[in-house]
Amino acid sequence: MASYRIGIDLGTTNCALASISVADAGGQTTVLGIPQQETAHSSFVSPTLPSFLFLSPDAGDKSWTTGRWARTRAGEVPGRTIASAKSWMVHHAVDRRGRFLPLGTAEIPPEDQLSPVAALALLLRKLAHAWNEAHPEAPLIKQELAITVPASFDPAAQQLTLEAAKEAGFPEETLLLEEPQAAFYAWLEKNPEGISALRSATGTSHILVIDIGGGTTDFSLFAVDSEKDHGLPRLHRIAVSEHLLLGGDNLDYALAHFLEQRMVPESQLPAGTFAQLLARCREIKEECLSNGGDLSKSWPVAVAKPGASLLSGSIRAEITTAEIHKLLLGGFFPRVNSGERPLKAVAGLREMGLPYAKEAAITRHLAGFLRGRGLVDYVLFNGGLTKSPAIREIFLEHITRWQDGAAPGVLENVDPDLAVACGAARYLFLKAAGDPSKIEAGASHSYYIDVGGGQLMCVLPMGTPAEVPQLATRKGLKALIGKPATFALLRHNRRPQDEAGVVVRRDDSEFTELPFVEAVLKPSQGAKLPKESHVRIKVRATLRATGLLKVELLCDEPALRWGTPWPLEFSLRGNVSPSSESAGDASSLAPETVEQTKTVMAAFLNRSGKVNEKLTGNALFAACEKSMGSLKHEWSGGMVRALFDVWLKLKPNTFSSPDAEECWFQVAGYLLRPGCGMFGDSERVAAMAELLNVPSEKASGAVKIQRWICARRIASGLGQEESIAIWNMAAKEWREGRVPSAEIALLAGALEALPSELRSELARRLTKAILANPQNAALWKGLGRLLSRVLFHAGPEHVLSPELVVEIWDQLGACDIAESMRSEVANMWLRAARLTGLRPIDIPKGCRHEIGMLLRSWGIAGARCNGLSEVVAVVSGDQVGLLGESLPAGLSLEY
Repeated sequence: MASYRIGIDLGTTNCALASISVADAGGQTTVLGIPQQETAHSSFVSPTLPSFLFLSPDAGDKSWTTGRWARTRAGEVPGRTIASAKSWMVHHAVDRRGRFLPLGTAEIPPEDQLSPVAALALLLRKLAHAWNEAHPEAPLIKQELAITVPASFDPAAQQLTLEAAKEAGFPEETLLLEEPQAAFYAWLEKNPEGISALRSATGTSHILVIDIGGGTTDFSLFAVDSEKDHGLPRLHRIAVSEHLLLGGDNLDYALAHFLEQRMVPESQLPAGTFAQLLARCREIKEECLSNGGDLSKSWPVAVAKPGASLLSGSIRAEITTAEIHKLLLGGFFPRVNSGERPLKAVAGLREMGLPYAKEAAITRHLAGFLRGRGLVDYVLFNGGLTKSPAIREIFLEHITRWQDGAAPGVLENVDPDLAVACGAARYLFLKAAGDPSKIEAGASHSYYIDVGGGQLMCVLPMGTPAEVPQLATRKGLKALIGKPATFALLRHNRRPQDEAGVVVRRDDSEFTELPFVEAVLKPSQGAKLPKESHVRIKVRATLRATGLLKVELLCDEPALRWGTPWPLEFSLRGNVSPSSESAGDASSLAPETVEQTKTVMAAFLNRSGKVNEKLTGNALFAACEKSMGSLKHEWSGGMVRALFDVWLKLKPNTFSSPDAEECWFQVAGYLLRPGCGMFGDSERVAAMAELLNVPSEKASGAVKIQRWICARRIASGLGQEESIAIWNMAAKEWREGRVPSAEIALLAGALEALPSELRSELARRLTKAILANPQNAALWKGLGRLLSRVLFHAGPEHVLSPELVVEIWDQLGACDIAESMRSEVANMWLRAARLTGLRPIDIPKGCRHEIGMLLRSWGIAGARCNGLSEVVAVVSGDQVGLLGESLPAGLSLEY
């Protein structure tokens, strides 16, 4: 039985732990002092643990140091330090279980790097160790725990947070709690009469929590109703903002970039020197915004001169308080009107950098959040940035002006650094006691499933209490049975009126897509598949007590009597997501169509039946289009995978002829492209990898070409070992000192999972080949894929070093390129020099400037060159350019 109720603030910048003894009837919170290293040779105890991790360069020490000493080292050896790991939990374009932190480091081998999940697990493990040392009689794994997360965390980020907690040895029953709620609970603990005092005599009063930490901004709106319940007014959360990756880190970077321009106007600082500057800017920001004071005061900044010894000098600059206020307050907290709306992010693939909010003005985000939500009566500030009197005053002035002079009251938490942890412990105390003063929260958003045709069905209404299942039913709602399928989930924070089962049009820009869900819906054990490929279903959604969202499909065919529900599991890496705009009426093929198409395919391979066409992939596709009644470009993801499954089974042990083998690989590659994105693709790709690794020295040149094209098309699904094996086969076709074939060059670029050392070697070999053959388009394309700052499928750890790009630019920049080739060469340089906003990945400013000048001299449109000077999201057109062809759409549910 638990002896304590523990609340943990797992912050982007700092962590904290507070507890309440079960034996304490009054529920008094106690903050844990956390022992941690302060210098290389000393330790101390602090109530907060900085969320930094440092790996010593000592070869014999593989343990990561967390806390104050790690934060200090971040400005000295950034390549060995991890900061803001929590921010990566909402980045769906990377594998959050993949080892790539510290990003872009050359100092730590890949096997010693950490994933975002593992980094958070180490922070939690440090807290667990500190607790167990202080309370050996009450180990943490046996206590009641709540970990706080941003109110706007999506289900995938929540799931990964609990995964990190489990990895750190936390109990299975660990709960998640929204950070703004925890901050409000902390205030309520110190103000026992607070609820009654907040009540309005004439109606409902609203409390706005503004929570701005190091990595995120959260707005939450609470209501206190005048109607009493159990002698107290009703307190409930009515709205939360969308996730804003915008906080103190952004201000630090803005200040550092400003000072960098002052220090080296025509260049930029190396990553290590910039990290020193960033650490100093963090200190200046905190002191300047907290104290205000003389606007003319100057703040000196000095960093070590790049490449110099400690005694040979430094680069210096100064900035005044007035300049800091103009840059930070004017840039992130500008004066806006109540009707203004934040800019929306451009849809498409995300660059490798963190998906920061496109709109930097936090005041504009607040205006959008408060739109149509009534007057704010009180404001509770939380998070490090809101300690600043200047920032508080800006928010209060805006809200008062928007409310025609009605100024909100201010609620104060005595110690804002510890409020979230204390509030989480307080929440557990009130929950166990059944206290009516507990905040009624429920689902922060309404959740929807895409049912096709631009329509969405609500499966969980906003405000639904925890552990209260919602059943969504709709006439004609069907799901694919027995085949891989994908399901698109969305959410909305302004539709509290939608009930489970309501179908709405997807014509509202405020719907937010979640990571897609993938599943194979199978019959109950012992039951057979029905003749129809789709069966009627109902959707059951539940907000779990842990804070996670659970979605299940239930068979609604009375004759089938399948009682076992089908759970939908979130995909935790969403590089390729299902499209809601797919043509066709199903995500796969009807059984009779499969059989008919199978006959057509078999006839082609065996040169039997009535088929007289030449044995080519194009001829086969034409026959399949006729069989299915739809054109090839209309086939959805489910359709092409169903055809691939048929095609894979038709492969004989030995092909009847070279053109049969050539045709088979051509068709297989098309049907399995890009090797990921559909349920079951990992197994399909593994099967293809085995076939591609069969030696083919005696095969004709045409067969080999189709093998390499097939491998290139499915490269997104290949792991490192599979990629190495395939490349070892292909490398035999590229003799040292010779120019590779077009397909070998393109394959070299497509295999992004190859070790970085090998990819760097291939880039240098392609560079030599280009110097001898500068008009060869395939060589430039392959090199562009190798040097790209934004990879199509691999993680950021596979991006090649900026120094290599500079090295190759010095060799190829002066090449005489024919006018007909310039567009292709420009594409290569635009990929190699694209700005991501990440110092370890971006090439130096001077090199980017030189590349831009060359491309503009060729007449390359200015808009195409924008990515060299500003961070621009990768859109679908770029995706096609990276892959070489469009992707199949993935429908899974028909309405």
